[in-house]
Amino acid sequence: MNGVRLGGALLLIALPALVRPIVQGSSRPGVWAVVSVFSLGTGFVLVEAGLIHSTLPHLFSVLGAESLAEACRHLGGHLFGGSSWFGLLAGFLTITVAVRTLSAVRHTTRAYSGLRRHGGDLTETRFAGENTVLAPISKRTAVAVPGRSPYVLLSLPLVADLHSDELAAVIRHEAAHLRNHHERFLLVGTVVGYSLWFVPWASRAAATLRLALERWADEEAASGPSEREQVRSALRKLGSSPLTFDRLRALDGPQAVTPAPRAAGWSVASAIIPLGLALFVTLVLHLMQVFRMASG
Repeated sequence: MNGVRLGGALLLIALPALVRPIVQGSSRPGVWAVVSVFSLGTGFVLVEAGLIHSTLPHLFSVLGAESLAEACRHLGGHLFGGSSWFGLLAGFLTITVAVRTLSAVRHTTRAYSGLRRHGGDLTETRFAGENTVLAPISKRTAVAVPGRSPYVLLSLPLVADLHSDELAAVIRHEAAHLRNHHERFLLVGTVVGYSLWFVPWASRAAATLRLALERWADEEAASGPSEREQVRSALRKLGSSPLTFDRLRALDGPQAVTPAPRAAGWSVASAIIPLGLALFVTLVLHLMQVFRMASG
């Protein structure tokens, strides 16, 4: 059972990477963003659950609770028969994933907090109907800063290099990130890509999620033919990365249709929180069974 769970989890994590060509040309990038975040979040929780399940027999043996260890093994589902070497590996990976998850969450939270503090020291204005802040940053940068009072932070070099209509397109793009709460999606991708360092395709799957989010925001910023050309023009000036190339190629195709922003925005929390609770409940029930068998 645990082998099936781990195998299914790895397939779920691989799914966004496998469908990347579809995401590049899809007329519904928002839908693929939701599918990707559900797939990554579910796979992540199942991987951690499988690792904990494989760790328990060896952990109880180390603690001298052989009856509990035997009860764990008796419940079955352990890869390699619950061997000690695999238990050690699973324990190491369990701790590593937990530590790296906390690190990724802390780093992301601090990054947004730093941007909010930075923006609070600057003058806020409105441009293209959105709250914007101009920052003396050396690189050409546009960032959607979430929070109680969300705004778009623009660097002065970016403002200097773009025409007013191109700048308006960039602001519409970043406003779409804020409106649809894409920071939640990105947090899931960051956690999966960084925490599951031992899964080769995890980082590529997280990159596919980012592509879907960028395309989603592009399409909302390109509501008409003229606005679409403004987004293209701004992208051509902003860089030549593979992600930018994929976005430009998608903008040359038919205009996309995105899902309802509010429903998709809350889908991240509605997916990950129940999964986390399911992991906790499963672990508690498993331990209760173990103690019952050991005491009986």
